[in-house]
Amino acid sequence: MSYRVEQVLVPLDLSEFSRAALEFARGLRLGKKRPLIQVAHAVPPLAPHLRRVLFPYAPLGEDDREFEAELVEASRVELYDRFGLDDDDLHLLSDPWIEPGEPRVLITDWVRRVDADLIAIGAFGTTGAFPGGLGSTTQRLLRTTSRPVAVLRDFDPNPRVRKILVAVDLSDQTPEVLRIAASLALQTDAELDLIHVIPSPWLHDTRSLVKRALKTSHADLSKSLKSTVDAHFERALENLELPFADEENASTLLSHLSVDIGDPAGLVTERAYQEGHDLIVVGTSSNHRSHGSLGRIAHRILVTAPTHVLAVPPARTKTPLVEAEET
Repeated sequence: MSYRVEQVLVPLDLSEFSRAALEFARGLRLGKKRPLIQVAHAVPPLAPHLRRVLFPYAPLGEDDREFEAELVEASRVELYDRFGLDDDDLHLLSDPWIEPGEPRVLITDWVRRVDADLIAIGAFGTTGAFPGGLGSTTQRLLRTTSRPVAVLRDFDPNPRVRKILVAVDLSDQTPEVLRIAASLALQTDAELDLIHVIPSPWLHDTRSLVKRALKTSHADLSKSLKSTVDAHFERALENLELPFADEENASTLLSHLSVDIGDPAGLVTERAYQEGHDLIVVGTSSNHRSHGSLGRIAHRILVTAPTHVLAVPPARTKTPLVEAEET
């Protein structure tokens, strides 16, 4: 099954991180085609106490609704001016959606309405970046969506995906992560590197108790686990679903898996920094649910990555009831 980025949803606030998301979507070159972009912006509702002060004599809310319409129109003017939404090179799917409401609520509806193949969103909002976390809307989206999400950081006026690093955890989600990464690399003509990091048993061994008990080294442990890692990787490749026309090229891209031992998130982000990758691809699922439906290692990569990250959720599955509702 092919993964093609034909429609991209870009939720915008007025931050530079949103500018980075929009330019990333605009800069995607998928062979000879470029994706259609749907821009959306939420105008936060007035707090109840502000409504009472501004409209004390409007029990039916007429003034309230007029003022809300004015805010939406003012937001439209600001968005067009700030982001150049009237640029013919932008390839908009339709006019920007500018709607009153909470961003974290509206974004779920936007995803459903546009049937996006990819969501491009800034890592942070208008409050700016902060260490060890992500913007609240981005965090909520990552925990709830079933669509791949590109989390963008620094603004690049001429962005391009040239080199992709895939964090391979060898879980049941690995074939889906490889499918998305290989398809994107083929569409953008990007290099693809794969890395699997075995969590070091000595990672949190501050008293050297494990080290004294195991009596082994990183090299010996890596050698003893090589056949197991290779078998799991081969099984993931066997379960990979790609169009027949892409299989040969994808096989070349996925021919080598680099294996290391240590801190998985730390080694992935370190390699991305040292080798200049434009994008890290990581699956979001995990057996550890300390971050809701966002895996612990995926969360750490997302908050510490030196570059953009494409977060891939588990493959969507449909029950007969859901399929019946969609027809």
